[in-house]
Amino acid sequence: MDRERHRELYRSETDEHLRLLNRSILAMEGGAHGATEEAFRAAHTIKGLAAAMGEDAVSARAHALEDLLSGALASKEAVGGTRIDELLEAADALAAAIAHGATALPPDAGPVPAPPATYDGGPASVPEGTVRVVNVRLRPETPLRAARAALVRSHAERCGGVLGAWPPPGADTDSVVLFLGAGADEAAIGEAVRRAGDILDVAFEAVEAPRVAPSAPAAPAAASYVRVDRAYLDALAESVAELSVLHERARTAGPALDPAGWQADRVGALLAALRRTVLDMRMVPVGAAFDRFNRLVRDAARTADRDVAFTIEGAEIELDQAVLDAVVEPLVHLLRNAVDHGIEPREVRLSAGKPVRGSIRLAAARDRQSVRFTVEDDGGGIHRARVAARARDAGLPVPSGEPTDDELLRLLAQPGFSTAAGVTTLSGRGIGLDVVVDRLRRLGGAIDLETRAGSGTTFTLRVPLTLALAHALRVRVGGEDYAIPLTHVTEAIALDSAAIEKADADREVIRVRGAAVPLVRLGRVLCAASAGESAAVVAEAGDRRVALGVDELVGHEQILVKPFDAPVNALPVFSGATLLADGRPALLIDPLSVA
Repeated sequence: MDRERHRELYRSETDEHLRLLNRSILAMEGGAHGATEEAFRAAHTIKGLAAAMGEDAVSARAHALEDLLSGALASKEAVGGTRIDELLEAADALAAAIAHGATALPPDAGPVPAPPATYDGGPASVPEGTVRVVNVRLRPETPLRAARAALVRSHAERCGGVLGAWPPPGADTDSVVLFLGAGADEAAIGEAVRRAGDILDVAFEAVEAPRVAPSAPAAPAAASYVRVDRAYLDALAESVAELSVLHERARTAGPALDPAGWQADRVGALLAALRRTVLDMRMVPVGAAFDRFNRLVRDAARTADRDVAFTIEGAEIELDQAVLDAVVEPLVHLLRNAVDHGIEPREVRLSAGKPVRGSIRLAAARDRQSVRFTVEDDGGGIHRARVAARARDAGLPVPSGEPTDDELLRLLAQPGFSTAAGVTTLSGRGIGLDVVVDRLRRLGGAIDLETRAGSGTTFTLRVPLTLALAHALRVRVGGEDYAIPLTHVTEAIALDSAAIEKADADREVIRVRGAAVPLVRLGRVLCAASAGESAAVVAEAGDRRVALGVDELVGHEQILVKPFDAPVNALPVFSGATLLADGRPALLIDPLSVA
């Protein structure tokens, strides 16, 4: 068998069974009926897949896990926390063996270590003058790994003697390689790197002679596989076949074939059907990502010494795979935050008359052309006065009086801001919520906060269903065209100057269905020479509402969204770019970022 040809499919299959394995082991702790049998079947399937691929170490690890599960099956007794920890550790070792392709380890070799990052002839060249290499591995559960890797590089570079690093900034990685020159202080660098947090281990390795490694040949692009419903493939094949026939007839017969335009209409309908089918093929249940959160919350609760009941709702809701991949890290941060900052210690909950066990709920639901994620805890809530005081100490502008939920979110999302009294393995380093907000803005989404003193906090994230195509409202401001995604738009209205009211010296509002809505004139925000606002686009997310004054409403368009790397010091109101129907480029405006 050509193993390399099937390797990616093997990884896809084993990943699915690994998720089932972890889910079943966690269900065993709760005493779920049949969970042990399900975990055993998952381990057995992985063993068979690995044996077929010649992955001996993986097969041995799966076999050892089968033995542990066989003992649990034979005992017919409830499996306790210590035994669950042992099973989860064995599952982690199995996952590590699969991830790193370890094939030469004996069954009793202990935990599978991650191999050192390649630096000789691999994806990174060794800078000239390198005498030592530092291999830094992050903990597997590390959230926002790109940000943590950036911290590792930054801390090390402050010590001097660092000639380079790999991978480049922004990469989502679980390891960082640092290249050190002859004058580097290894002890200082090792200590500085560990201070970055979430570090699994730091290993120094000598380089035989300072040199530049030969350039590595470009690695072939890894194939990726997804499971697709057969009905989607059939519909796609039929539409493509009919389009091919129509194209050939049009090529041979010319304009005389279609005097009434019926074939053009048919081609348009087929293209619309193709678009729907392709988008449906990209959709996956959010439960595919939610599986990992049970383990994450359990481990975080044990680390923070909290008693937590975690529930998931809406796992069947479907979302574009690309959007789901991008929203996982924000959800990871919010869930860990809920455990560490939200749920109080047992004695505090008891003194407040609350159940010893706190609750955290993760829910997904459809909301028009978006998906709404809710992360809710029944903890003590966010201490508004404490946040305001910490913000004042940091020199941030703070409103008079206690901050509202919206003002609180803005303060908490400031880069580097943290209310933690000290650094723990879960939080306290000021990295997280600012990255979460930025990630959602780049997706064209939004985040809201609601906190209640003594009774809990709720974060609500809204993201578009897909990144491929979006419905948008095309507007004109200062002679330029912009697109506003309809994810948060509730209506567009004519703007009558007589309906504009002064809220105070700096703010204007308009009445929309009897309610006062803040008015933001886009011409002023964009520093454009507005010809005068004739319409307002009303956007809403949670309790936040804003009306954007625009010169002209051009109309509704379906757009192809492209990522937008904003230049330095650009206005933080753009969430992407697109090409309009006439071929001209236009920027996408995030309506809630201008409020």
